[in-house]
Amino acid sequence: MNWSVEDRNRRMQSLFYLLGVAVFFIGFLRFMPFLLFIGLFFIVLGYTSEKYMLYLTRHLMLINKKTDTRLSIGENGELTLMFTNTSRLPFFSIQGELEIDAIAEFRESTHEHPQSCTFTFSIPAGKTISITCPITAISRGTARIRSFQLTCEDPLHICRVLLRPNELIRNRLIIYPKPLPVANVSQLRPRHPGFDPAAHALFHDDTAPSGTRDYLTSDPFRYIHWKASARSGRLQTKVFEKVAHLSWCFVFLTDPGNTANRTTDDFEKRISATAYMTKFSCQNQISYSIYCNNKPMGKKIITELEEGHGTAQLRKAWEFLAFMQKWQIKAPVDQSMRAIDQVLSRPQTLFIMDWDRLSENSPYLLKWLNFGHVVFFLHIEGDALFFSTVPASGGEMSV
Repeated sequence: MNWSVEDRNRRMQSLFYLLGVAVFFIGFLRFMPFLLFIGLFFIVLGYTSEKYMLYLTRHLMLINKKTDTRLSIGENGELTLMFTNTSRLPFFSIQGELEIDAIAEFRESTHEHPQSCTFTFSIPAGKTISITCPITAISRGTARIRSFQLTCEDPLHICRVLLRPNELIRNRLIIYPKPLPVANVSQLRPRHPGFDPAAHALFHDDTAPSGTRDYLTSDPFRYIHWKASARSGRLQTKVFEKVAHLSWCFVFLTDPGNTANRTTDDFEKRISATAYMTKFSCQNQISYSIYCNNKPMGKKIITELEEGHGTAQLRKAWEFLAFMQKWQIKAPVDQSMRAIDQVLSRPQTLFIMDWDRLSENSPYLLKWLNFGHVVFFLHIEGDALFFSTVPASGGEMSV
């Protein structure tokens, strides 16, 4: 990385030049070789210190690779910077100072503001060193190094320069949301036929028997297991593998002109509830996707996380939630719903995590219900979070 020299402190260097010239001139007038040598020595020191600092700015490099530090709220971690010395001379007395966004704090900061940190290091010739700054995650979001500077001095502290990077430092801090439990999530049942095993599904696979049980009068006659019945001496019915289409979809639809009606705490709770739901989905092998109307760059109306499952999907989902900010909501709700409707190709379970002005966009809701989607709405009452569902016949009932 190239540096921009913001400031050069040459007071001490100027003093060495002035003193050297004065002593050299006195020695020249009085024919004193010793004073000539001393004056010339001061002049050379001042000149050498300046060349040393110029040499340092050319050979001291910050390895500016894209590095992400991932933490959860309240978790401790480290922000790492790597410097390399490409010269044959060691560099001493380098002091760094950096500042990050307010979602994290430096644990060992001596500044008035805990988002600022200073460190001092020296680097041998031809070596690479790592500087670690201990941090603590405070709130959900992403943070970058907003300001960074190095104050460098020569070994004799004659000359000093202030260096700032010419490009954005690519180190990034990602703080995941804190999951908040949602009531009765375990009672939600898959309501669409499919091929994924499900312990509480309403459907089963006729081609995948998993055992037998005693025959009931309500059991179809074709499900009787004749060999098992002959062995046990009483009628046995086949038990089949329960299957369903396990796919959840989490939707955020916030009206750009209605953001003042929801507090930041309310939005954070909805983010935390989604984090809990995605974690629950990961533990139960349920695939899911996320849609939000914070318009990304380009022609897309919505920001989306494509359907997936497992720990890799959970990591993507929490990063997706970490980047979501209410001030980024720009896409109109009706356009966003139209875009979401185009990608919902099969019936799914939809969780509306945030939706402003619901009544104005009910036609899309009715379309989703008629298509076969099961729609749940997240409600917040104090510290309690729970879902309610809208049946296709209309009205609203609690889960």
